[in-house]
Amino acid sequence: MTDSVEAILKEVEQKFASERYNEGIRLLNRALRFPEYRREVYERYAFALRMLGRHQSADLFEQVLLQPRRADAFFQLGNRFIDEGMFGLALAPLYRCYQLAPKEAVVNYTLAYALMKEFQIEAALSFMRRAYEIEPLIHVIYSMAYLHLLLGNPEQADPYLLELDHKVRQEEEGMERLKYLREFRKRLLAHPPKDIRDFHFAQYGTVLLRVFKDDFPHVQEDPAHGRYAVASFNYYQVASVLRAFQLLIETVVTKPAYSYVVSVSQQGTPLALALSRMLAIPMIAFSDSPERSPGIIVAVNSDEINEIARFYIDRPEHLIFAFSVDWTRETAMLPDVIGYLAQLAFLPWQERLEIGENGEAVRLPADERSPVQLADEIMKQLDQVEQSYVSALARYFKERQELWKLGLNTDRPRKRFLVESPLGGARFM
Repeated sequence: MTDSVEAILKEVEQKFASERYNEGIRLLNRALRFPEYRREVYERYAFALRMLGRHQSADLFEQVLLQPRRADAFFQLGNRFIDEGMFGLALAPLYRCYQLAPKEAVVNYTLAYALMKEFQIEAALSFMRRAYEIEPLIHVIYSMAYLHLLLGNPEQADPYLLELDHKVRQEEEGMERLKYLREFRKRLLAHPPKDIRDFHFAQYGTVLLRVFKDDFPHVQEDPAHGRYAVASFNYYQVASVLRAFQLLIETVVTKPAYSYVVSVSQQGTPLALALSRMLAIPMIAFSDSPERSPGIIVAVNSDEINEIARFYIDRPEHLIFAFSVDWTRETAMLPDVIGYLAQLAFLPWQERLEIGENGEAVRLPADERSPVQLADEIMKQLDQVEQSYVSALARYFKERQELWKLGLNTDRPRKRFLVESPLGGARFM
């Protein structure tokens, strides 16, 4: 692992010498996560972007190089990274911007925002407090309350909630965001979080069915705090998620009554077929799903959630289920139910890579059997799902019965899935 800017730059030169500019940029991305300003990093980045024909992005880097004392140039570059969801890469230019313009509220706010998205909640709070002291605008007050809640400190959020309430009434906007914070606070006080499933519930009021410790209860090391960087799930894990989903439908989301299951993609068809059998409701084609009749929509991952968001963002009568969601990327819509949080996930019938006995990467081919046969494999595993896991989830669901944002309580429009969390973890950058 390259652990210094000097070492990164040396390796970058080797990549550039053989015209591997994309590989060089991936290395420079690591250099941009160091807070100190290094002109050479920006020079090499601009050069690589030019060589790849990405001229607009190169312009932003060159503006920084041409005017290294101009805070606005660094701010524009940092904002570009934020707009692209590359929050970690925004930190270096935004830190430099802060050094040049420490008393600008918008600079402090934007740096705090990027830090929050990079799981650095304490640091984010420090810069957000600076923004608040300079100019307590409504979005800054909201963020102060939100950050305190993310840190599990509802009492410290209370003064900002009161101030926000006053601002909302005064400016006649922001009531939905205030309502969200109050619900977040209520869930936090009712069930103080201990792990990522608890934090997910407190933050959203929705369901995370399975976490790392459910798969590996005796493994002490949990580098992603209940989530996965890369995971190749097996049929038992799939069956465990679907059994938990069935339990949720039977005990929590009893209204409305869902009359069908739909799969967003071919890859998700075995999941939908298995759920159809388990819930005794038909599976229909995505194109045939009724406009308003309540149904269960099955997505495989974050990409599929983003694809369907425009159809379901304002239709809370449907139950949106994603087998996995990438916890390092934001989605246009928050699924009601998530199986796993995994940066990159493979279902057992997908082509995938696994680690062999000697640590080597082993490519496993896709399972070419029909969706019906793959669903059969899932069904065979249902009886093997550990009863202790099911019983613990049943208690978990029941204890929070009145606080779930599911079924008739689903938000309209639906919220988004956001990356910020007080729990960071091992991930691919």
